[in-house]
Amino acid sequence: MMKPLFLVSLPRSGSTMVQAVLSNHQNIATCPEPWIQLIRMSFMNNDLVRASYSWPLALQAMSECCGDYDLLSDIREKIGQSADQLYKGNSDESTEFFLDKTPRYYLILEELYNAYPDARFIILRRDLISVLASIYKTWLLRKPFSKLDEYSYDLIEGPSMIAAFCGKHGDDPRVRVIDYEHVVRKPHEVFRSIFQWLNLPFEESLLEYSSNKSFRGKFGDPNCNNNANVKPKELASYRSLNELFPAGKWLSFSKGYLRQVRKWNYEGTISGEWNNGRFSNTYTAYVARHYLRLGSSEPSMRQLISLLLNKLRSKFIN
Repeated sequence: MMKPLFLVSLPRSGSTMVQAVLSNHQNIATCPEPWIQLIRMSFMNNDLVRASYSWPLALQAMSECCGDYDLLSDIREKIGQSADQLYKGNSDESTEFFLDKTPRYYLILEELYNAYPDARFIILRRDLISVLASIYKTWLLRKPFSKLDEYSYDLIEGPSMIAAFCGKHGDDPRVRVIDYEHVVRKPHEVFRSIFQWLNLPFEESLLEYSSNKSFRGKFGDPNCNNNANVKPKELASYRSLNELFPAGKWLSFSKGYLRQVRKWNYEGTISGEWNNGRFSNTYTAYVARHYLRLGSSEPSMRQLISLLLNKLRSKFIN
């Protein structure tokens, strides 16, 4: 019987490359990022949706009108059936695992873990400063700094959610935690161990995926098509933030984020290639904006004051 295989990470963590290699196996099917489980779990987790009409109130209203009929559970079940059909529709008789690669499933890891007791989970971690650098280089190069706000959940909430899941379930036989840096340095070793964990045979030819079209779509790494052969590669042992980010808000933010990352002590990050972390008003204001958008009481007075000062500077100085 086919089982779901969830590949979860922050964006720009190498998940498309891992998906390409895994789905190159005849017993693993996949499709471009489906995101469907986020829709399903939004009827369970009020925090997943922000709507102009208030998503939590909408769920309360629907529940109140239904009496003994559990409408929300029924909706979740029907979307779950649609997800199962999506998986089956992209599989064949040889499929043992359907690989659902949707990075932002980090938002619903616990829900997925409970909803699919037979599923396997691959948690892919990457150095958080490298994630930030890749977001900038891939999607935000020559764009206003304000565009980074679209990734605030990934940068601020995602690491702690992934760390919490790994801390709780990391030793579970259904869960495999891998680091991007290890994949890049020793791809043969890492993928061999993953296929062994899945009880599937490994062949080195799987690392060449140019003929694999199943994972390709609008989402994922736009550069993955150009690098269809995974080979061992050494990462830089030391890099300066100044090499990757332009002076001004980008560089200031990266230094503030590095300082926060070190405080988090996030496993799988800070491999010795970054330095220069320090307090940053730009980062503090970014965090304040994030929590204000969420309607949260999280931002401290220091963060709110920093946000106000930055607005005053931009109005009267720039």
